[in-house]
Formats: sequence, structure tokens, C-alpha cells
Amino acid sequence: MILLAVCVLILGILSMGFVITRMSLARYSSMSWRALMESLQDVDVDGIDALSREYLRPQETVQTLSESEKLRLIGGTSGLARMRHNVDVMMAMASQAEALDPESAAEAGELMRRDANKIKSAIVGQGLGRTIGYGRRRVGSYLAEACAAYILICQRLVGIYERVHSIRAEYLRQATDSRGRRVVEFKASPRGTVDSERERLV
Repeated sequence: MILLAVCVLILGILSMGFVITRMSLARYSSMSWRALMESLQDVDVDGIDALSREYLRPQETVQTLSESEKLRLIGGTSGLARMRHNVDVMMAMASQAEALDPESAAEAGELMRRDANKIKSAIVGQGLGRTIGYGRRRVGSYLAEACAAYILICQRLVGIYERVHSIRAEYLRQATDSRGRRVVEFKASPRGTVDSERERLV
């Protein structure tokens, strides 16, 4: 009976997450690239990067932090919510890049979608572990997996724009740099430096 209740709860959370994601993507799809950039929320990139190394390079790290310490490192549950928000925004940016150059952006875009699903699954997993105790022993690994996927999404998005829109790639690099804060200042390109229509900022 308890197992059935847990399964129903998980399905309910996943369904709600799916609906929220679809609504977010529909809203973001109508936004300009610059508006998407400005909607990115600040996250603790240093903390996210530190936890991602635990997942991506376990042989180089020693798992000494508790679950609560790991969660605090990335800004708590509000930090996770900001990560989730940014992922939806970055997916909308990836879609815009695919429209500019479908051939070169399609594969990276698909990898980003898989990473985004990992983040959402990990957030659900850690939420269940912290609230009802289901999978509680894996909460730390869920957080590390979410952070690793987030870092990969940032890197993949910058890589996509390096191929299709170099100016935007530089803005994205600033927005997702390891200092953990956005220092983006939009400036007009110097006259004569725009090589094509794709290089024009929205």
C-alpha cells in the first residue's frame, strides 16, 4: 500500500513537472534571445561546479559533505529552483540556435535535452528523499548528478553558439562563467565587425 502511494506521488510530481516545463517552453519560445538572457537567474556556479566534479570525476574527489551541506553549497532548494528555471531558458536558447543552423546545432541540442531530463529527474529524486524518505540515501548523488548535467548544458550551449553566432557565444560565456554571477553588459558591435545577419544581436 505504501509502495503504491509512493508510485502515485512520483507520477503526480512527474506529471506536474511535465506540464510546468511545457508551459515554460511555450512562454520562452516567444521571447527574444536578449530577453531570454536577461531572464537567467543567478546561481552559485562555484558550488555547482564543485558538486559536478564529484559526479563527473569521482576518482579526483572525496565525498565528505553531508546531504544538507551539499544542498547549502548550491543555494538550497531555491538554488535548485533557479537551476531548473535556467535550464528551461537555455533550452529555449538552444532551439533558437537550431533555427539558425539546424545541421550543426541539432546533435548538441539533443544532448542538452537529455541532460535537462537528468536534472529534472534528480530534482524529483532529492525532493522525495528529503520529504518522505524515499531514496534518501541517494539524495547526495541526485544533487551531484543535477549539478553535472547543469554544467554540461552550459558548456554545450556555449559550444552551439560558438558555431552559429560567435557574439552571443561570448555573452553566454560571461553569463555562465565560474565566478557564479552574471556580468553581462550588452554593447553594440563595432562598425564593420558584423560578418553576417546571424551575428546581429536581437
